[in-house]
Amino acid sequence: MPEQNDRPSYGQDPEGRGPYGVPPQGQDRQSRPDYGPTGQGAYGMGPGRPQNAHGRPPQGGYGQPPHGGYGQPPHGGYGQPPQGWPQQPPPGDRYGTTPYEAYGMQRLEEPPKYRALLTATLVSLAVYVVSAVPGFLMLGDAAGFRSMIDESIAEQGRQLSADQLESIDQVLGIVTGMGMAFMAFWMLVVVGLYLLVYVGLRGRRNWARVTGIVFAILALVFTLPSLFALPFMGGAGMFSAVVSLVSVAVDIWWLVLAFNGQISRYLEQRALMS
Repeated sequence: MPEQNDRPSYGQDPEGRGPYGVPPQGQDRQSRPDYGPTGQGAYGMGPGRPQNAHGRPPQGGYGQPPHGGYGQPPHGGYGQPPQGWPQQPPPGDRYGTTPYEAYGMQRLEEPPKYRALLTATLVSLAVYVVSAVPGFLMLGDAAGFRSMIDESIAEQGRQLSADQLESIDQVLGIVTGMGMAFMAFWMLVVVGLYLLVYVGLRGRRNWARVTGIVFAILALVFTLPSLFALPFMGGAGMFSAVVSLVSVAVDIWWLVLAFNGQISRYLEQRALMS
């Protein structure tokens, strides 16, 4: 029965492998991969990946990130260009233009008439002080008021006792004192407003121009009526009328300068830039 001896026994591989696919003893197991697909080492490791004596992976373990850790930016940080790349220009002037020119706004130079506006403000202040001095002195002239009262009493043919005359003097003293105090306070307020407008204009503030326009218009409203009484005034009243006329002329001059197109645009741009 030679043909039966040539057949492999039950469980043997015709190619010479052992039962159940186990290679025979002595066969080199390194000629093929262990427990994995072709070309890979044990447990999915690459054929050239080193292992220690117990078959463990190298130090660091499976799934550990490379040096530096996952999610950490590369050297230099995210958003920074590598060395040699063109750098972003610093803020400020670009391509020969100022920051305001880049948005279509060109810086305006100070208009030549702006100095005239400052001068007109000081001239208007001086005219106001000169016009207020006669009224201040008149309120303090208690003797003049007393003489006017005496003339009125004499015209009526009345005789006043000493007590009555003393009471009149006391009342005149109180009235003139309060009048001078109020006049001084009002002068300080107006001078303070003038200085406020002047300092604001020196600082190139547009609000100072607007405030000055309001004050100049109010001054014209209260001063113009006195000009109609100019023909009927004489003496000291004539002086006050002339001062009022000069004040009106200065206020109109100031308003013309304040409404000048170059000055208004200059101050409006300064307000936007501040």
